[in-house]
Amino acid sequence: SLWLPVPGVPKIVSDISSKDGKIFVGGAGGFTVSLDGGNSWIVRDSGFPLFIYIYALKNLNGTLYACLGGDGLYRTKDEGIYWEHVNSGGIENKSVTTMVAMGNVLIAAEGAGIIRSSDNGFSWRESGGDIANQPVHTFAVKDNKILAGTDAGVFISTDSGATWISSRAGMHSDDIVSSLLVSSDNKTFFAGATNFNSGVGIYRSSDDGTSWQLVNSGLTDLSIYSLFSIGTQLFAGTSLGISSSTDNGNSWTTSSTGLPKPSIVSLTSFNGKVFAGSKGAYVFSTYDKGNHWENSKKGFTRPNVNALLGVGTMLFAGTDAIPKQGKGGIHRSIDGGASWKQLNNGVPIMSVLAIALYKETGILISGDSGVFHSTDNGDSWKLFSNSISNSIFTDSGIVYVASNHTIFTYDDNAGWTPLNIGIKNPIIQAVIKKGSNLFIATDSGIYRSVNGTIGSQLVTGDSLNVESLWSNELIVVAGTKTGIYVSSDNGSSWLFQQSADAVSVNTFTSANRNLYAGTNAGVISAPLTQFGENFARPENSSLLQVSKSSNDRVTIRYSISQRTDATLILYDILGNECLSIFQGKRDPGEYTLELNTSLLPSKTYILCLTTKGGHTLSKVNIIH
Repeated sequence: SLWLPVPGVPKIVSDISSKDGKIFVGGAGGFTVSLDGGNSWIVRDSGFPLFIYIYALKNLNGTLYACLGGDGLYRTKDEGIYWEHVNSGGIENKSVTTMVAMGNVLIAAEGAGIIRSSDNGFSWRESGGDIANQPVHTFAVKDNKILAGTDAGVFISTDSGATWISSRAGMHSDDIVSSLLVSSDNKTFFAGATNFNSGVGIYRSSDDGTSWQLVNSGLTDLSIYSLFSIGTQLFAGTSLGISSSTDNGNSWTTSSTGLPKPSIVSLTSFNGKVFAGSKGAYVFSTYDKGNHWENSKKGFTRPNVNALLGVGTMLFAGTDAIPKQGKGGIHRSIDGGASWKQLNNGVPIMSVLAIALYKETGILISGDSGVFHSTDNGDSWKLFSNSISNSIFTDSGIVYVASNHTIFTYDDNAGWTPLNIGIKNPIIQAVIKKGSNLFIATDSGIYRSVNGTIGSQLVTGDSLNVESLWSNELIVVAGTKTGIYVSSDNGSSWLFQQSADAVSVNTFTSANRNLYAGTNAGVISAPLTQFGENFARPENSSLLQVSKSSNDRVTIRYSISQRTDATLILYDILGNECLSIFQGKRDPGEYTLELNTSLLPSKTYILCLTTKGGHTLSKVNIIH
């Protein structure tokens, strides 16, 4: 099967509902509706808060309900033209993430526990029984039974949600059930479960939920986020695609053609591996330049990994957070990413957005509760700044923190100082320093500032939404909502990299002589030799020099220390091969040649000599 993206709907979709041929979609950014089978979409958000995330949409008893988590419960009777906040009668200040109906009774999951209403949402009462204080993720209804998937397995109610009993025979005691499904013949329950220690997968119950058995044959990923059925065919949404079953769950096959890969929002290199933090699928790692990836989630308390950093023998990961449930924040691994531990001594449970090394032994984390500092590898933390920041880095003992429209610096002598960068409206999303220049990525282009002392200059178009930056000695690389741009002249001009067209680029890291970019469709990479990265030369490597002999000619001199296969290739700064100058055997000695550049466009190139000893690079500026 081929899956195609649907334009006009939110990038992150959490729930879909339908009624009378109309399709309703909720997710990051709000609510959209299609009246023509998905051909066109209309945003309907009247009555909603300014910034919302819809966790679930439920069409119950003629009313459409939107569960907004911490923003509570909303409802509409006119298909979203106007939304009414349900905020009285016992539901005030409740975090509602999903709900279900049994006859005229509404049952809603709120933070930790369940509340119910028998008068169309005008008054609410807490449910009793074993489910009290349990985070509830999903519901399913069969006849007079309601099943609830929680952090402690499955619970069942037979009295319209008034009381609940645990029903998890066959499950692990710490299984988290995030999805439930009743088969089309109404005879079988299915439960998608996650366990930080053993993976788990899909359970099946043929006795109305009394007992459960794992049915994982053929599943390529055990992180199950959703379950659905069309007739007798079952579908399971995982972090690596969609799996389906046509034999009641006895066996599964995976199809991901056209489906996006996990959205990668953080990258770091550590002990020869590249680690990638994802939205919703924890951490992936590769040891062979991205040919194979392994998923790591043991010990994580939240699946959205916003930041990663390797420090000495340890890895640190910052995730999103649900403070009321004590989940998320900063995590640490001491076994190379195989398992993780939450750290919260001195730091609140907060969404961690960035991590940086400070003065070799210190670690800084920034998030929605400020910046915190640890000098004992994360065992304890102290408040460093109240600034809420999504970008933090250090250079020569100075801390740079980006907060909305301002960059603050800190050093031990001057304390905190705002930089005079002159940015008023754009939101700062990333900052790097290259030489004396600060490059500032915003939602309205890239700004350049010389040490932050003389204001800043917009060096790209103001329509460019830039989310990430990376640099080496020769170039600056920018990741945007629409692809990758590269500059070789300190930002004065930028070239678009066609090979990464239409990819939203969230983060960069370099490792194993490659530049890696984390995108909303997985990880892409390019050899650093194509970007002018110089490596320490091995003993038996070569020397390479380039000098200009005239406007249309350059002289190339290089030496070979031992007989070897050699190639001499000219690349542009985007890594595209422009000219193969030599390919063959070379004996030890010095070589000189002249290159006619009259047919080459005026721009900057990278000359790469490759021998048995490695790569040797030289920058070539051609100006006619």
